[in-house]
Amino acid sequence: EQPLIPLDTTIALVEPQCSIEGEYPNVLCDGTQLSHNSIKVFLTSLASYRIPDPKNITEALLDPQHGEEWKDALIAEQTNLLQRNVYEEVVWQPWMKPIGTKTIPKVKYQANGLFDKFKVRIVALGYRQPRAPDEDNYAPTLLISLARLMIALAAKKGWKLYQLDIKAAFLQANLRKEEEIYLWVPEGLRQRDVHGHRLCWKLKKALYGLRASPQRWYDTIKYWLVTEYGLLPCDSNDTLFWSEDLIVGVYVDDILYTEHGHQASRTSKGSNKYYYYLWNDTDAWLHERSVDPTFKQIPAK
Repeated sequence: EQPLIPLDTTIALVEPQCSIEGEYPNVLCDGTQLSHNSIKVFLTSLASYRIPDPKNITEALLDPQHGEEWKDALIAEQTNLLQRNVYEEVVWQPWMKPIGTKTIPKVKYQANGLFDKFKVRIVALGYRQPRAPDEDNYAPTLLISLARLMIALAAKKGWKLYQLDIKAAFLQANLRKEEEIYLWVPEGLRQRDVHGHRLCWKLKKALYGLRASPQRWYDTIKYWLVTEYGLLPCDSNDTLFWSEDLIVGVYVDDILYTEHGHQASRTSKGSNKYYYYLWNDTDAWLHERSVDPTFKQIPAK
């Protein structure tokens, strides 16, 4: 939405010439005295101002005001993919069947509504992938009833409840050995090499937009929990893993877990083996937030 009053309007606070509701000074806007209501309109429009999202990356890069910021955001996204070894750049061959990609520019805002950053995300057009007859891309998610069960058990046993948010989860999921997926180079990036040959990407890891990405991520997180942590998968639900002192529920890239002990040093990175492994050994970006509500005040039933 465009502001009701242009942002470049000169605003000057001066000593009050008359009292507005007894305490507000007059505000001069380009030499015009504003009423109290006009002040509120201006502040409201200023707070609600949003930089419009470009329709595509071409429009973003050609933006005369924010073109450089969008260019930096695009480079940052490509650098992130390269650092995570998501793809390798190869010369296109006629036998390759690359699928399309889309570069999505988005203006991000903080929770309080203030501007945060320019964000670009590269996604695959997975709906264009040829579907195999025996293809299974089902990825289970934690049921709300199981989440409530975990909360009830934590309250009964006096355990603390924690949440782990794994950022860029799909980019950490390896593709299967038999999978060969090629993508056309996203719009806004170099399309040909120095010899004029057309380039494409050969994926090594899952990417947002692929139909198989949720399933590959589930395979990855299941491997971590079962092989590395020694947890047992629940027989009746594929998203619940447990041991005698730990219960873990998985909802795509959000992990809810409750465990006995280790309460004294939760805030220190690496203070417990589960948090330490996910952060250091797999280079996952995690944010740990203690839920720990006052469940004990609720009747046991």
